[in-house]
Amino acid sequence: MNTNITTIEKNSFKAWLLAMRLHTIPLSLVPVITVSALAYKLDSFNLIPALVCLTFAGLMQIVVNLSNDYYDFINGADTPDRVGFTRLVANGLLEGKKVLFVTAIFCAIACLLGLTLIFYSSWWLIFVGLFCVIGAYGYTAGPYPFAYHALGDLVVFIFFGLVSTAFSFYVQALEFHWTLWILGIAFGLTIVNILVVNNVRDVEADRKVNKITSVVLFGTKFGEYFYLVNGLIAGLICLLFLKAGWLGGAFLPQLFLIFHFRIWRKLCTQTGSSLDNILKQTVLNVMLLGGLIVIGLLLLP
Repeated sequence: MNTNITTIEKNSFKAWLLAMRLHTIPLSLVPVITVSALAYKLDSFNLIPALVCLTFAGLMQIVVNLSNDYYDFINGADTPDRVGFTRLVANGLLEGKKVLFVTAIFCAIACLLGLTLIFYSSWWLIFVGLFCVIGAYGYTAGPYPFAYHALGDLVVFIFFGLVSTAFSFYVQALEFHWTLWILGIAFGLTIVNILVVNNVRDVEADRKVNKITSVVLFGTKFGEYFYLVNGLIAGLICLLFLKAGWLGGAFLPQLFLIFHFRIWRKLCTQTGSSLDNILKQTVLNVMLLGGLIVIGLLLLP
């Protein structure tokens, strides 16, 4: 998704919007929305905490995107000719210090907003928020950046899947429910697939700068089948909703697998910048899965 940088002015509003990568925001929002639908089905929906979680998730996504733009450049992983998203710091369109400052501002706003959840739930959620901040920062920064040591997939699975779903539900229901594991695993794996496509596309560039990803370790073919298996598990695990007697929640999400398989076949045949379209389609597939689950839970038996 490279943009013609000659049309972008340095430190312009357009440059900041590109650095924030707003098109990735749904990856953070969909799990929270779906969990809120689950809370509604279980008569535990609470609008204010749900909206706070939704806003916190979106703000932290921006924090991660800005942080990655800066620290990937500092770590030498981003060069002006790299395939994929336009790198604003690497291309000199944003100043590094300003990016760090704005990142800190967004993080502070997210944390202050998150503190309001204490009034609806428990004080110990402060540590959950701190855990999220550490995860966002440590993904590409710090002495041992997770994304550079083959831990990116695991970190994305934990935060976008398990943490997002479990605690977005808890602040509404003040308890956990076993079906959260279904949603946490399903969204964790489908969102990991975004990272898998990135890593398949960038495998040669990552190898040159010693950025160790799972695809660098095990090869492109591994990445392709990793993508396939993640999606299969994400769809099939929804069948466990049958244990709760939710037929719609169990069977409707299986339609997701049709689109997942079609995208996987494209992943196996395309390379380079053409994989940016696979990224877009994978994001849409995450949204599709969330929509099917919500419809299945709320509108079907």
